[in-house]
Amino acid sequence: MKIPGTAVHLLVWIALIVINLFIIRGYSVDVNWGSTIITWLFYLFIFYVNYLLLIPRLLFRRRIVAYVAAALAVFAFSFVAIKYQAMWSVRNNITRISNEMESYGDIRESFERKDRERERFHREIRRRGLDRETPLPPELTFTEQEEEYGRLRREYERSRAFARGFLRSGYDPLSRFNMPYIYTLLFFYMASVAIAYYEKSRKAELRRSEMEKEKITAELAYLKQQINPHFLFNTLNSIYSYTIGASDPAADAIVKLSSILRYMLYETNRDRVPLADEVAVIYDYIDLQKLRITDKTDVSIRIDGDTRPHRIEPMLLIPILENAFKFGVDSVEPSFVNIRMDVTGSEFLFAVSNRIVKKPNTDARHSGIGIRNIRRRLELIYGSGGYRLKAEEKNGVFTVTLQLNLDRRENPGN
Repeated sequence: MKIPGTAVHLLVWIALIVINLFIIRGYSVDVNWGSTIITWLFYLFIFYVNYLLLIPRLLFRRRIVAYVAAALAVFAFSFVAIKYQAMWSVRNNITRISNEMESYGDIRESFERKDRERERFHREIRRRGLDRETPLPPELTFTEQEEEYGRLRREYERSRAFARGFLRSGYDPLSRFNMPYIYTLLFFYMASVAIAYYEKSRKAELRRSEMEKEKITAELAYLKQQINPHFLFNTLNSIYSYTIGASDPAADAIVKLSSILRYMLYETNRDRVPLADEVAVIYDYIDLQKLRITDKTDVSIRIDGDTRPHRIEPMLLIPILENAFKFGVDSVEPSFVNIRMDVTGSEFLFAVSNRIVKKPNTDARHSGIGIRNIRRRLELIYGSGGYRLKAEEKNGVFTVTLQLNLDRRENPGN
């Protein structure tokens, strides 16, 4: 059963209201709805700070120490803010009741007199062992105004007693006056963690499902277009034998083409391949491209760092390079394709820039499909926060920059 994210959040908010109402009912004081709403907002604050900021940016990225420190800071801030708000509300409530009681100045004296006499009457009843339900004498019965004054007085005394306990407890989280706030904060804190993990697992499941569908689609397309690899390689070997001695460049080109085809047919069915193998294919691809381009096009490649310890998804870089040779090569005007790779620890940078060449026969509707497909593949493998792919055009130069953490995958099983 899949529960929409909005419904989950709505259930949490309803729980928030119900819990707060139970907390308020636990203390025999009038409800100050303004103060109560402000307290709810603080609970929502800790929920969404944890849900939107701390969990995705720290906890999901395994920065545990930073997450715990930030979480404790937010928790402490929310607790102190709620405590201060509650103290302010209680003081305002006492002031309000005191002001209302002053309007009953002419009733106060008669009320206190009757209250003392009623107390003596009840003590006398208990002393004589008479029925406690013995009715009061008519002269000791309170009027409506005296009843209202008595209600205000009892509320005033309860509020004062609550305020004294509240102030004495200070910011001791183990105080009985503070425990309801601690429990509620913990509830919403843990609720945000539970919802975040639930939504992460749901997104991961959807992503896995999409990857399975795309994999099946790709396999079907591959089967439709597949040429028997043995026939292909045997044919290339035969052509290679004819070119030996007659044309060394042609023989070398056949070897490189054979290497690329072998890589595409036999290596790309694995989840990950050595980064060094992917770089070798890039070099072979560039050498083949140089056979068709003129000296008007300058091709440069620079690699910084050691590629040998790392692995990467196969054929992830070639489409970017292919796009550059497709739209950045000119046989008349000077053009260039610059390739840069940088490996620093597990951080990998791949940048390709080329001069934008206007080709009249190029369909603009399809010029961005390669980049979109690469972005879609990265999204499925690494998730929205696991990679950076940037394509920009500036001063007639088109640059594609890909940044990856080679140790991080959103779906390591795919």
